[in-house]
Amino acid sequence: MLQHNEKGLTLIEVVASIVIITIILVTLLNIFPLMGKSNNQTKEKQQAINLAKGELINWQNIIPNDQDIFDDFLLNPDTFISEDETFEQQTDTLIIRSETQASAINYFVNVIISKNPDPINSSNNAYQIKIQLFKDKNNNIPVTETYGYIFTEGG
Repeated sequence: MLQHNEKGLTLIEVVASIVIITIILVTLLNIFPLMGKSNNQTKEKQQAINLAKGELINWQNIIPNDQDIFDDFLLNPDTFISEDETFEQQTDTLIIRSETQASAINYFVNVIISKNPDPINSSNNAYQIKIQLFKDKNNNIPVTETYGYIFTEGG
C-alpha cells in the first residue's frame, strides 16, 4: 500500500497565497498616495484659514474705530487702502480686492465690509466684515472665508 505524506504545501496553495498577498499589498499601496494628497490639501486649507484670520485682524486694526473717520473710509476708501488694492462700492457693502501669498501660493482676497451697522449689535455700531480667499481670480468659490466685526465709537 502507498502511504500519502500530506505534511507539505502543494504548488497551487503556494501560488494562491502569493496572489492573495499581492492583491492585498497592491490595494494598500494605492491608499498611501491618496493619504498624502489628502494631507497636502488639508495643509493648504489650514494655511488659507490662518491667512484669512490674519487678514481679518489686520483690517480690524487698519480701519479706524471713530465713527466719523469710519464713515469717511466708507465714502473714500482709496485714501485708506494701498496702491495694489482695488475697491468696489455697492449699495450696502464696500468690497476691497487684493492679492497675498502664503507658502508660495497666491491667494486673491476679497474684504467685504457692510456699510450698515448690524441690527443685533445696534448699541455698539458693529459693522460686519467678511474675508474671502480665492486661489483663482475668476473663481467664484472661495477656498475659505471668515467673518468678524468692526466696532466704532462716537458719531
